Amino acid sequence: MIKKIALLIITLFSLPLLGIIPFSIPIPVSGSAVFGLNPDTQADYPPSLFEFASEITSNSSSSSFSGIYVENILADRIVQQPVGNPGFVSDEEDTVTQFDMASQFDTIGILAHNTHAGAAFFDLQTSDLIYLVASTGEVQAFRVVEILKYQAINPNDPYSEFSDLIDPSSLVSAQTLFLKTYGRGGVLVLQTCIESNGNPSWGRLFVIAEPITISPSSLSHTMKMWKYLY
Repeated sequence: MIKKIALLIITLFSLPLLGIIPFSIPIPVSGSAVFGLNPDTQADYPPSLFEFASEITSNSSSSSFSGIYVENILADRIVQQPVGNPGFVSDEEDTVTQFDMASQFDTIGILAHNTHAGAAFFDLQTSDLIYLVASTGEVQAFRVVEILKYQAINPNDPYSEFSDLIDPSSLVSAQTLFLKTYGRGGVLVLQTCIESNGNPSWGRLFVIAEPITISPSSLSHTMKMWKYLY
């Protein structure tokens, strides 16, 4: 724990060297006034993990993640943010965006609009398994351990203060909320906006998952069973 805190302190003081001001860490706005996918255009059934991994895998030797999968909930492609644009969130269907700034804290951050892929984030519950598929075909598993919800005092401002929906009387800065979620390190964080009172960016939802170990033989067997069932 002491080493992790020390590493976090060192990272924060090194941020200016990366062109980032420690006290200006944003929480991206992922609300959207654009309606999501027409139900009539959606697939009749979600793909299996095997099918999804087969579709999303490329011949690239890169270890970057290409897709995110939760059985019967989501199967989306992962795209990267443009360089120097930490607030970018893709508006393509069945697509989520990897939050580049989170990777500087050894966290995998996934952003999506609540009218698009992010709508499925609200269906996630603690203990659900989330799979990330790399370009190489490697699959990494995570288990949801915590779900946080906050109201944004200034909904369209990525540097807004935030109020915990469980304890509305307490306010936290964008920096504090960033460190509480993405700053943990070694976790997967899914973020989208919470719509309320007609404002699609009224609040923020964070789904936090920790990595788990699944033996290659077990995962291979599971994927073969899914292929057989589908």
